[in-house]
Amino acid sequence: MKINKYYMMACAVWLFAATSCDNADYSVIDNAIYLQEASNTASTYGKVTVEGDVTHTDLTVRVGQPLNEDVIGSLELDASLLDAYNQTFSTSYEVLPSKYLSYEESFEIKKGETLAKKTEFSIKAYSNNNGELYAIPVRLKVHSGNIATIGDSQSYIILLDKALKQPVPVMDQSNKASTGKDMNLTTAEWSIETWVWMDGFAINNQAIINSGSGKAGRANEIYIRFGDAPIPYNSLQIKTLGSQVNTVTLFEPNKWYHLTITYDAGGLVTIYVNGEKDVTLQTKGGMVNFDQMELVTSGSWFRNTCKMGQLRLWKKAITPSQIKSNMYLGINPKNPDLMGYWRLDEGKGNVFKDATPNGFDMTAEGILKWETDVNFK
Repeated sequence: MKINKYYMMACAVWLFAATSCDNADYSVIDNAIYLQEASNTASTYGKVTVEGDVTHTDLTVRVGQPLNEDVIGSLELDASLLDAYNQTFSTSYEVLPSKYLSYEESFEIKKGETLAKKTEFSIKAYSNNNGELYAIPVRLKVHSGNIATIGDSQSYIILLDKALKQPVPVMDQSNKASTGKDMNLTTAEWSIETWVWMDGFAINNQAIINSGSGKAGRANEIYIRFGDAPIPYNSLQIKTLGSQVNTVTLFEPNKWYHLTITYDAGGLVTIYVNGEKDVTLQTKGGMVNFDQMELVTSGSWFRNTCKMGQLRLWKKAITPSQIKSNMYLGINPKNPDLMGYWRLDEGKGNVFKDATPNGFDMTAEGILKWETDVNFK
């Protein structure tokens, strides 16, 4: 890529903060130094999947035109870049601890050249069982050489994506699971997330989740099932607040799907499938009760086999960016917006532990089987 002119606003535009100024002055920069990845993708962040013992990725520093002198600088970690990213996208990324990261901090662009040697980042395997999200926020700094940086292209965030791999329960009609005590929760908003796998759709009314209605006058149950008499058996349906809606998506057997259902303060229910909006339902709204949580709950009507993982119950309508950011990851169970979080990863026994401090553990009936080392991607 050859660049002859750059136009920069004198009123600085931060990467993520929505700021502006009137009557901004413009000046011409004949040459500039920047991170090639930020320029090539028109984005100052990108994801790298962490796999195996060590994962490698790289960044390249370059100038638009050759200079008649050497340029020496460094690539430094800048946590403030992550602060801005987290605020914008409602995420909780942290700088990857130094014990997991190695790279050559300094760079040099020789006289008459446009590229520095690629900076390789080596990322050692790390644990994220408690939902840790890590990133490498890099900022370019020039120490010698008569060259200016160019806007946001002087920084780049390497977001580290380490996919979940866990055991999951293999459930049928004999394995109904439920919380052992009254949850006694009431909320104006909520979200339910989970991974689900079905080996088929032999009949309607195969209910995977039910919030229950154990108390008189508290019949605001949330009932989530595959199939109903007038709809395809492989369509997902939610019933709540006297209304119901079915997905446009028709689910395939023997395939993992990520489901998210949100309910906002205006009473709007939205179903997301694999992070994409599928269908909405406008309900009458109002407070919603959670007396209990049940899985595989329609008894003899549940004819097929179901696997589930990473069941999360929120007291807010989470955003599309939150759904996509976290769907393949564990999350922090101490998040104050979580009402319940069942990883469903015990690998043995019949108890599904609630990872939050609320202690809403579930117990499955019958003889429960487990599948090991499931990767949802």
